[in-house]
Amino acid sequence: MPISAGGAAEVVPPWFIVFSKISLVLLAVLVAVKLANVLYWWSKRRTNFSFVPYGSSIALKDVVVTDCTHPKAATLTHHKGHNNPTGLKVSDTSTGIVLNALSAGLMFGGEAYSYCQKSHITTNHFDVDAFLSCWSYINRVLAKQYEPVLRHMARIGDFREAFLSPELVTAHGAEDGITNIREAFTALKLCCWLNTLEKKMFSAPYEAKDCTQKMEYFLPRFAAVLADPEAAWDVWHEEYKQVVAGFDGLQGPASHVERHTRIGLAVLSTPEPLHYYSLFSHSIGCDYVLSMYDHNRYELEAKYTQFVSLHSRPVMPRLDFMPLATVFNNLERGLPEGMYWVSSRFTDTGPVLRLESSDVSLSKAERYGHPCGRTILSSSIPPPIISAITQSFLEYGMQGLRAKRGGFSWDELNRLNNCIPWSAWVNAVLDQHDRGELLDMSPGRSPSLVSRMSVDAVPLEPTATAVPLSEPSHILSEEDVRALAGSVLPGRFAYGRWQLVYCTERDGISLHTLYRKAAGKAPSVLVVKDTGGYVFGALAMEPWKIHTRFYGTGETSVFQLYPRRLLWHWRQVQGVSNDYFQFSTHEGLGVGGSGHFAVWLDNDLFEGSSNPCDTFASVCLASKPDFHVAALELWHVC
Repeated sequence: MPISAGGAAEVVPPWFIVFSKISLVLLAVLVAVKLANVLYWWSKRRTNFSFVPYGSSIALKDVVVTDCTHPKAATLTHHKGHNNPTGLKVSDTSTGIVLNALSAGLMFGGEAYSYCQKSHITTNHFDVDAFLSCWSYINRVLAKQYEPVLRHMARIGDFREAFLSPELVTAHGAEDGITNIREAFTALKLCCWLNTLEKKMFSAPYEAKDCTQKMEYFLPRFAAVLADPEAAWDVWHEEYKQVVAGFDGLQGPASHVERHTRIGLAVLSTPEPLHYYSLFSHSIGCDYVLSMYDHNRYELEAKYTQFVSLHSRPVMPRLDFMPLATVFNNLERGLPEGMYWVSSRFTDTGPVLRLESSDVSLSKAERYGHPCGRTILSSSIPPPIISAITQSFLEYGMQGLRAKRGGFSWDELNRLNNCIPWSAWVNAVLDQHDRGELLDMSPGRSPSLVSRMSVDAVPLEPTATAVPLSEPSHILSEEDVRALAGSVLPGRFAYGRWQLVYCTERDGISLHTLYRKAAGKAPSVLVVKDTGGYVFGALAMEPWKIHTRFYGTGETSVFQLYPRRLLWHWRQVQGVSNDYFQFSTHEGLGVGGSGHFAVWLDNDLFEGSSNPCDTFASVCLASKPDFHVAALELWHVC
């Protein structure tokens, strides 16, 4: 019995003895349950695993999906919206996530271990990361043996980032477990082996075809090449040499690399387009790459790092390139007909902003192919302007935002892009350019561009309340409608109901039909979208009708909704007849006059024109003075 300092025996309370015994019993039960669970999974453990085509009839409980998402199945993927095991260690690539799951032990692996006991693995596409995820799941012992090389291969394949210098290995090698440059070059050789044989024997990379055939070919052959890459030298050496030469060339005297880490932008200047692995290996740590080549050839790309959940570093939010395309299209001069800056939506895997024409329009496979394998058209805009405006675009869009580890969800990106007031940025940049603040004005240079805001333009201010529409518009956003209601319509009509009178999408292309449906309806809002993406129109205060003279009232106005929300009222000039408001005949309809129409539409409602107009002191409202109509709507406000 314990003796206290005073010599008296300490008495242990009975409740403590009971509590201790109960605790020991519970601990024993927990250990027994855990041991039973381990024995159960040990008895159920599998040693043979296989790939099955995506969407096969095998029950979902027996399949794990990798490198893509699935609404119901278990997943091991770096894609957003996954069903990965709870508590699984994150990784930048799907291959890394599979390898992390395979490392989950039987005792404490939990859900990750049970995922890895599924008999089959599948994916909905073929690329380096998807292939390695499946191969590693099936060939587990070898996968653990070559883990650093496999992890780095997946990074090269998905993000096009190879650690091709000792400095890059020192700075970033730990992300993949790479400890020396030899392992990095081995990973590159193996990627080149896969790429070369895929292009030689199957459909182009990134085409949604023959995924199963590719897997069936490469899965049984990869282990031998992994063990001895030099034995396949004849397959991979051409692409490998191209990548290394391009990477080294970007460090040479004819090239230049700028890194703007605050906005996640790498600006790579080099004479000719290069292999993606050469380019993007100089962009590690950035999420946007502006590639600038001789003869004013440019491409801006949002990297795949933003499309998936990247955890090794914070990721910048992805911005929609369309406002930037609008500015570049405004600044271009002397380009052939039909040539525009275009970009896919920000939700694409890797949006590329570039000049394209009807003769040079890339397929998805070409867009994801290497820059050195596609035509890049020359711009009239000098490199300093392209670089300055791109930086301004990213700085403006990211105001108040911080890079985030794991990236941004698609809901967050949609809300972010919808809330940015891009029209204000577009206006400011174009006006800065006109004043010569982006680039010193040289003698003989045109002092202003055709489509420019005049001193008479008024910014459109939206109403605070929603505007009721009879049916959804094919042209106008909700904010567009509120802007028209708040600024274009006279106050007595600001809260009126909008009735869609005529729409090319619904009613076909017919000026006669427009006149018939518009008879007796005023005021009306004419809205045009041209094939260059510009949206503009006019407020007409009298019903449209066939007439031999101008008609209408001084409340008539013209406006532009995209790329800028601007309004031009009637400009009264003392002593000058300037009441050229509405004009409509069998040959077409127009708004404004006094030399040129602000808006004119031919009788086929396909061709039109917009020029500076003295009636409103307005500028060209369309993407160019002579335009083609993509869509047209006429709304009656009552």
